[in-house]
Amino acid sequence: MEAHSRVFGLDLMRAVAILLVLWGHGGVFLRDWVRTDLYELPEFCDGVTLFFVLSGFLIGSILVRTYCESGLSPRAIGSFWLRRWFRTLPNYFLVLAVLAAGSKVLSHHHEPFDWRYLVFSQNLASPHPAFFSEAWSLAVEEWFYLLLPLAVAGTALALPRARRRIVLGTVIAVGIVAPLVLRGVWALRLGPIDAETLARAFRKVVATRMDSIMFGVGAAVLKYYRGSLWRRYAGPAFALGVVGLLALKARLVLGAAAEPGLFDETLAFTAASLSSALLLPFLDRWESVDERIARPVRFVAVTSYAAYLLNYSFVLGGVMVVAARVAPRVFAVPGVAYVAFWALTLGLSWALYALYERRMTALRDRFGRRARTSEAGLLRAR
Repeated sequence: MEAHSRVFGLDLMRAVAILLVLWGHGGVFLRDWVRTDLYELPEFCDGVTLFFVLSGFLIGSILVRTYCESGLSPRAIGSFWLRRWFRTLPNYFLVLAVLAAGSKVLSHHHEPFDWRYLVFSQNLASPHPAFFSEAWSLAVEEWFYLLLPLAVAGTALALPRARRRIVLGTVIAVGIVAPLVLRGVWALRLGPIDAETLARAFRKVVATRMDSIMFGVGAAVLKYYRGSLWRRYAGPAFALGVVGLLALKARLVLGAAAEPGLFDETLAFTAASLSSALLLPFLDRWESVDERIARPVRFVAVTSYAAYLLNYSFVLGGVMVVAARVAPRVFAVPGVAYVAFWALTLGLSWALYALYERRMTALRDRFGRRARTSEAGLLRAR
């Protein structure tokens, strides 16, 4: 799993993120035996927010380095998109096809396929449909991948004399403030809402969540331009980030019985994203650890994307339902369904990664090397 090229701290962040997602989804199998509030207590933050911030940092680092060292030419932007889409789209479209086919076979209500899923427009500015519900976050990321390089290139054209750090700072500021303002406008228009509406109308909409990824990009810019500051304050920043996440969790627990307020609809997303980004300087420097610890963390990290796509709609809503019908007595035993959910998710995720995702990534790398070789040959010929 390319251990030599991985940073343990970032793998740890990715692994914790997916484990939090699985922990939250798996709780449905224990609700008859464990109090929901006690089960949810270890969920110290939103796993998807961690994914967003980490993705923004990793992808932002590539884009920032490319822009600052060689500029964002159309060829560079095309290469950026190609590598991102090779990484994310094969898994997504495979799982989408399986779920669509499965719903036709297993469901008595044969609704037409929603073609918006093919272009990630199903939740651009409206609540995500019930089908393949976890795809909401993929839509946020894919639109961010599409728009970020265009925003940087467009701002650079609009500010031709501005330094590149000013261009990046402008894009980051707009990318953080605009969704916050939009959330505020929507909150004032909707008035009092419940927790379910908060999730559907704010948390899972592309237009209101792109700022989470932008915080990761901001961290990438800080590391590129202020490396000494990034290293010097890594420890205090990590501590502050942990305190911020725990404070948000405490507020959520203490106010569990109350309806979401204006803070929950607006600034809570900003605070969670900022707190998560503050973890990055420390985790980015934590490059290695004993292999006995690193290997399981690395396993969870490299299969996290597959696990995210499979765990809810496919495993929980499909495989587990069929298994419970086939062996109802087995799954009636306390804890059996819970253990089966974790085992199936991790096992199927590894299979998807090893048999398909890894091969798509290798195909992307071979295609990229071939394109670079052809380009070099063309330059020599000229």
